[in-house]
Amino acid sequence: MDFIFELVKYFGKFHPLVLHLPIGSLLMTFLLVLFSRFQKEKLDKAIRIGVDFSFAGSFMAALLGYLLSLDDAYDFNSLKFHFWAGIVTLILSFSLCVLHRIKGKENAFFGSYLLTLIALSVAGHKGGQITHGEDYLSTAELFEEPNFIIVKDSIDLYKEVVQVVFEDKCISCHNANKSKSGLRLDSYDLMMYGGERG
Repeated sequence: MDFIFELVKYFGKFHPLVLHLPIGSLLMTFLLVLFSRFQKEKLDKAIRIGVDFSFAGSFMAALLGYLLSLDDAYDFNSLKFHFWAGIVTLILSFSLCVLHRIKGKENAFFGSYLLTLIALSVAGHKGGQITHGEDYLSTAELFEEPNFIIVKDSIDLYKEVVQVVFEDKCISCHNANKSKSGLRLDSYDLMMYGGERG
């Protein structure tokens, strides 16, 4: 039974790979919708294929995302917003398949498409924060004063070297939202406490 559970969690690791399929197909199909709507071109078959493929990709991404959430490295409370935004995106992408097949619902289809893209953006942003840290896409660094290195006789090796490496390379996987192997490196005390392997 442990082998099956580990295999299920392994398949969850494909979530970041698969989730790009519905993102790309939803955006590309939306361009077709805009072209069809404003250039008065009939692209119904291409749009139908696009929304159906987007729903299939959304379903796979949601399923694999759920399997990935079973991994002990993730705390469900930190995944909750991303999880529900993904479910909303899945439901809305299904509504696109239904509305596109109903005659006379072009405005409802277009409005639903806009809502789907908003939900997709929220889910993607929250997923990026889980993977890359809370300050993902933050503009704060754009307005910071540059740090100048001052040459002095001695340096605080941890603060000026080790901590910088941790922040650049390690904390994105070992933080309050995501702690692989139970190890957190976002504070000195938690780092000294260690993880599953000591």
